[in-house]
Amino acid sequence: MGCSRFMAVLSAAGFLLIGCASQEAGLLRRHTDSHIRVAFCNVIGMEADLRESVLREIAARGARTAFLFGRPRESQTAGWRCMAIDPNGRAEEWPGVPSSAGLWSCDLGPLHVALLERMAAGGVLYDSLLEDLSSTPKRWKLVLMPKAIFGADVDRALLRLAELFERQRVELAVSGGTEGYLRTVPIGSWTTCSPRYVVLGLYGRPAAEVETTPCWWAYPQDRNAGAVLFCILDATPNRLKWSAYDTSGRLTDLVVIPQNRGEAGGPRSLTVSEILAKERDTRESLP
Repeated sequence: MGCSRFMAVLSAAGFLLIGCASQEAGLLRRHTDSHIRVAFCNVIGMEADLRESVLREIAARGARTAFLFGRPRESQTAGWRCMAIDPNGRAEEWPGVPSSAGLWSCDLGPLHVALLERMAAGGVLYDSLLEDLSSTPKRWKLVLMPKAIFGADVDRALLRLAELFERQRVELAVSGGTEGYLRTVPIGSWTTCSPRYVVLGLYGRPAAEVETTPCWWAYPQDRNAGAVLFCILDATPNRLKWSAYDTSGRLTDLVVIPQNRGEAGGPRSLTVSEILAKERDTRESLP
């Protein structure tokens, strides 16, 4: 890829690169726009022509940055890639994502994004994530993960990460998956800032096809909706808006998170202890 071509695409996406050292570390900084629109899509098993069509649709909806979950090669572990998109839907992958250190981060307008190459409930990567999330001045924080903590089941080995997200006031934690789309209610003990978890399932599986035990932590989805194809996050200094669209372009899920909000009238947060207690009660009630 030619340097001038790549820089032109990055410019169209609004990125500002800070020095060669930042490029080598895989860091991007965006101009301080007051409004940013970012797209997310699980492209595992997606044919090239459909992927290109999705990118054009994302560009038509005003997003100039997209995070795609997939396998660059079949032999590789699935993970997130960052794409800069021009208005015509042509995309270029940022080669530093993910970084060799396992953590990459960027600022997109009022949004701070931290991308994990692998899950870590301790050790150097966990400490790096803690430092990254605690040092950003951005109001909104989003974490991209290769594996779900609260998906069809609860991954108990990763609950320390969930505690970190709550302490650092992460609003959204998004992972890829091989089942259907899932978004949780706020999970945590904070009344004004408990993380929501989103699993982007395979594009061919609507939420109605997920066969699992009841997920008390999942926000009820429209069972008549089609399979979620991609999601758009609108971020301004005052609110986040997460929208999910199906294969026909129809809106299937929507949540708005204002900056100064109480939980009155909205979904009550579930604590991790409540979720684990309900899981235990269910297991004990089985014959």
